[in-house]
Amino acid sequence: MGHLTFQTVARISELERDRRQAQLHRFLDNFEISSAKIESIGPGKKQVLESYGVETALDVERNKLYSVSGFEPKTAQKLLNWRRSVEARFVFDPSRAIDPRDIAQIDQDILGDRKRLQGALVLGLEQLKQTRAQILAAREHSRPEMERLALDQSSANVAAISG
Repeated sequence: MGHLTFQTVARISELERDRRQAQLHRFLDNFEISSAKIESIGPGKKQVLESYGVETALDVERNKLYSVSGFEPKTAQKLLNWRRSVEARFVFDPSRAIDPRDIAQIDQDILGDRKRLQGALVLGLEQLKQTRAQILAAREHSRPEMERLALDQSSANVAAISG
């Protein structure tokens, strides 16, 4: 459990270090393509973008746009220019605390990790119990043969001494 606490502290420290990037992502995620006025991007193209998971300024990335069928480089460039214009309006606020949703996500991730680890431990324990039972069963099954061999060895030893 101590490791999970360390993990929480490490992840929160990472959030603290990356606060500017997190604020920028939240900012960009507020600008939906569906309500934006972008030259050459009408409702049809907006629906196509949405079907490819490109819904906000945050989603507008060169690689994503090139995977959208029917999008020419000129059209993609207009979207990238729109994202840059939105991004230019971003102002980092160093006094703003880490977003509570990010901390909640860390807690959820760590809870998921804990559940997976506990499940693996329970499964491992069950496998060990099964292996132990198989070993005990094999030992019990071979006991009569081992006892017979031990008796034969004793008889052979007595015969060799007396003989």
